Amino acid sequence: GVLAKPITRTQFLFGRWIGVVAFFGGFILFGALTVFILMGIWSISVTPLLIVGIIHKLGVLFAYSSIAFVLSLFLPSIVGGGIAFMLFIFRGIFQQMSESSITAVETIGYFFYYIIPAVSTYQLVKNGILDNMLDPAYGSYLSIIAENYLYAAVLFFGGTLLYQKKDILLD
Repeated sequence: GVLAKPITRTQFLFGRWIGVVAFFGGFILFGALTVFILMGIWSISVTPLLIVGIIHKLGVLFAYSSIAFVLSLFLPSIVGGGIAFMLFIFRGIFQQMSESSITAVETIGYFFYYIIPAVSTYQLVKNGILDNMLDPAYGSYLSIIAENYLYAAVLFFGGTLLYQKKDILLD
């Protein structure tokens, strides 16, 4: 509660969010480092697609952690994190629901499909390690990555704007 140097709510929230992202991002980067070391031991070349896949994983982390973080500003943290986790788990199902012949299911599918971060149908990390694609669609992959980073930034910005109006109650 008490800080030596007063900071704005936005700075405080950004610090909390970056802490969460750095913690989970560390797991992704540790896994990537392990993969790079094993690829070096086994003389497998590191492809640009693998690097793009790792950046994509970090973008997904940014996007879903921003959902959890913004929801946790107004709901209990476990609920906000749980909703973000459920959106992550069921993201493929929402795409399938949007292709349904039942109007209500299709509408629900489209709603959730368009409010969650962009979904890549390709397993970029796996394809970057196992497949030697002649002409990967880097433009498509990079646009999905950019959309996820932008999604996270806009969501975080919107959440901090809404949080500025919230009263902070001290117990």
